[in-house]
Amino acid sequence: MEMTEPKEVVLQHILIQKAEEGECDGAERAQALFDQITADSSADFEALSKEHSEDPGTGTYRLLNNDVDGRTFSDLISELNARAAERDTFFREQVSTGQMPPEQAEKEMGAFVEELQEEAAKQTDLPYPRGTMVPAFGNVGFKLEVGEIGFAEYNEEESPFGWHIIKRTQ
Repeated sequence: MEMTEPKEVVLQHILIQKAEEGECDGAERAQALFDQITADSSADFEALSKEHSEDPGTGTYRLLNNDVDGRTFSDLISELNARAAERDTFFREQVSTGQMPPEQAEKEMGAFVEELQEEAAKQTDLPYPRGTMVPAFGNVGFKLEVGEIGFAEYNEEESPFGWHIIKRTQ
């Protein structure tokens, strides 16, 4: 019987980025850290993530599996971008017809963008579509049981940023 993947997962990960020429080997660092974490069941994954991860994001991601309907973070960003484009068009028309000075339009547009950014920041509970992440992240993460830890090797197509140590938390 083939196991079906969950509709949604929450994953924490530690990213060890691909090393530049002459730097310490990321594969060795990633494997050593993975071995340390899996050997010690009391290891604090979150603390180790803060200490070692080179992910510029939060390190924790909620993913919606392929072919699962639901509002995602990508949907929100698309909606916010559409609203920003609409407002930008309005201000450009106002300026071009002389109804608003450029400085005022720029100031109002800046305030509007800040509002959109605040709105996006409040929506941290929305999942990302699986397809927006590197393939290895979802390929490993969706196969894990809650609490289980997996490893994604660096691969130019599947994991181009480096090695991922992934823990499924939900």
